[in-house]
Amino acid sequence: MKVWYGEIKDDEFRRKFDLDVRNERPLDFDLVGFAIENSVFSDRDEYYETLRELAIKNEERRMKEILRSEDMFIISLIRAYDDALKCVNLLSERLYDIKSLGYEDEESPPVAWLEDRIESLKKLRKELEGELEEKMLAVAPNLTRVAGHMIGARLIERAGGLKRLAMLPSSKIQVIGAERALYRALSRGKRGKPPKHGIIYQHPLVRTLGRRVRGKMARYLAGKISLAVRLDYFSGRIDDELEMGLKKRFHDLKGGSG
Repeated sequence: MKVWYGEIKDDEFRRKFDLDVRNERPLDFDLVGFAIENSVFSDRDEYYETLRELAIKNEERRMKEILRSEDMFIISLIRAYDDALKCVNLLSERLYDIKSLGYEDEESPPVAWLEDRIESLKKLRKELEGELEEKMLAVAPNLTRVAGHMIGARLIERAGGLKRLAMLPSSKIQVIGAERALYRALSRGKRGKPPKHGIIYQHPLVRTLGRRVRGKMARYLAGKISLAVRLDYFSGRIDDELEMGLKKRFHDLKGGSG
């Protein structure tokens, strides 16, 4: 027979905390009294305080597991966002082609239909991005603060999940999205020049710097992303210093002191 603070087997009690225990039949004795009698707890106050702390820890663990599984939802959201963007771009091109032939919406119903669809897709894309930002802040708050919700989501998508991203070294994170360029560089041996950045080039703190120092900023950002995503996956603790350190490095490089 098992209770949340131990197991009774062969008339011997063994202490072990586990709130997930189940018994086939209801217990017919006083749990608190039995625990005190077997010196598991000194009194009722210690019993209930321990039970409360264990319940809180169990709930925190359960919530972390739920949030970690939502990284797959984030992957679906960023892919849906990209699909909507492609559709908008494609339909906009077709609309331009039709209008360039001299057709306007008052003359051609398809023109009005295309314009309506494009506007609907733009609205959908905006709604998807809003949902994506909300999920990113819940699942990967440190990553979102450091990389932004869009870049962070793309990194999770390319890595195949939050856990896989957390396991990658910063050198790999730095070139996520530039795999083809990296492969070409490696295939050329010593003559090849490996890329300095992949997806993280889209980050404003990298993109707005001069070419000479972009690689340094990308390397530093990748390191911060690596720390951020590990905090998100393994502990859930928010570290405000990650973002502040990133801005300081940017200003140092921009001012020529990096």
